[in-house]
Amino acid sequence: MVFEIESVLKGRFPGLRVVVGYVEGVRVGSTGADLQEFKEEVLREVKQKYSLESLKDVAVFRAYRDFFLEGGDRSHQDSAGS
Repeated sequence: MVFEIESVLKGRFPGLRVVVGYVEGVRVGSTGADLQEFKEEVLREVKQKYSLESLKDVAVFRAYRDFFLEGGDRSHQDSAGS
C-alpha cells in the first residue's frame, strides 16, 4: 500500500505521516450496557474539562482543525466535482 502526501500538505505540515496498522482479536457485537456507561462517563469527563469555547485552544484539537480547514479533507469537493 502506497500513500502519497501532496506537496502543499508536506510544506504546511512537515511532520505529517501516514501510519497503517492491523488490529487483531476484536469482537464485534451490539452495544451493551457496559459500553453505554463508559461512553456516558467519558462524555461527563470531557464536559467537565472543556467548554465549547476552550476546545479551540487545545493543541490536538487545534491541529486537527487546522489540518482539515487548510486542505486536508477534500472529500466534499471531489463529490461536488470541483
